Amino acid sequence: MDEKNNRIPNVLYLDSALEMGGAERLLVDLFTCHMEMDTIRLKLSYLIMNDKIDRSLQEVLLASGAHGDFWNRREGDKNISWLFKLRKHIRNNGINIIHTNTTGSKYWGMVMKLLCPGVKLVHTVHNAFEVPKYTRFQLQLSRRFVNHFVAISSIAYEQCINRDLTKVSKIYNGFAVSECRQKVDYDIDGIPEIVLLGRLVPEQKGHDIVLEALSICLARSVPIRITFFGDDTGPYAQAYHLLLKQMERLEIPKDLVVFKGQVDDARSQLADFDLYISAAPNEGFGIAVVEAMASKIPVIVSASGGPLEYTEDGVNGFLFQPKDAQSLADTIINVVHLSPQQRKDVATRSRQTAMSYDISNMYHLYSELYRRLINK
Repeated sequence: MDEKNNRIPNVLYLDSALEMGGAERLLVDLFTCHMEMDTIRLKLSYLIMNDKIDRSLQEVLLASGAHGDFWNRREGDKNISWLFKLRKHIRNNGINIIHTNTTGSKYWGMVMKLLCPGVKLVHTVHNAFEVPKYTRFQLQLSRRFVNHFVAISSIAYEQCINRDLTKVSKIYNGFAVSECRQKVDYDIDGIPEIVLLGRLVPEQKGHDIVLEALSICLARSVPIRITFFGDDTGPYAQAYHLLLKQMERLEIPKDLVVFKGQVDDARSQLADFDLYISAAPNEGFGIAVVEAMASKIPVIVSASGGPLEYTEDGVNGFLFQPKDAQSLADTIINVVHLSPQQRKDVATRSRQTAMSYDISNMYHLYSELYRRLINK
């Protein structure tokens, strides 16, 4: 094989921030997996540009032994010296592929393509809202500078194709299945405990729909307790206070809604709950849903977006109509009234579904993509 067709991909994961979220946890899982896999035929490194850092994720990433840097740039800092510092970093480290996961980091990658000829750019579409919102100019830039898009679900893939972003592959997100503790007891003693994992962005995650459904359940004499895992400070504080006002309006007792805030080990706690809810109307993939499936707790998800691809109603999970609190309440009540064995059977099948999304599968598909791209 000639030298051109035997080049080693040297990939820089360029991200604006490392906050607690599905895409960020995926990044940490990916690098942890990489250090256990092939660090000779594939080189991966990361660069977190801004100072928005979740310390628990940073500690795990550093503990993995993966190569990377944290620059602590203040968000919004327009000093042009950052561009030249990034160009120097890419040249000094022999980077031949930049992989981005946010719109902001994608534009940094585009500039680097101009400043570092020969470098390829890969961009993953995580958000189901991203591509449909591209302006004509943004589409032109994407077609010109992005060598390959990665879509994390069929809906994201179709959105790329519909907007003529044809250099695209569908690669589902992955996670560390082995880190998910499995539920063993399906008896519900007392009030059913339900959990939702995600940033406090109700318009994207459906927290408000969940509260409305809780109110309906209470009116039908089916009390349930909801626990929200997700940051409720800083930019999410306003949403937190709006949800508190909604609780007052719906006359929901405060002891039936728990705001846990940002929790470092939320994934390991999922097995302590009776049900998991994803009320997001347009989830790109839903990594937290498959984490719940891996934890063998029954999942109730909105019949839309990425989760619809791997959730079959009554088989490995339960579906409700998007943005429909009545439908969600009906589904919650139906699942609560199932026998423990019925809930366990569904959860067991959901665990089998989740196994196919182990981070190692995603890692191998990305590795193949990088090798194809760099050896063209």
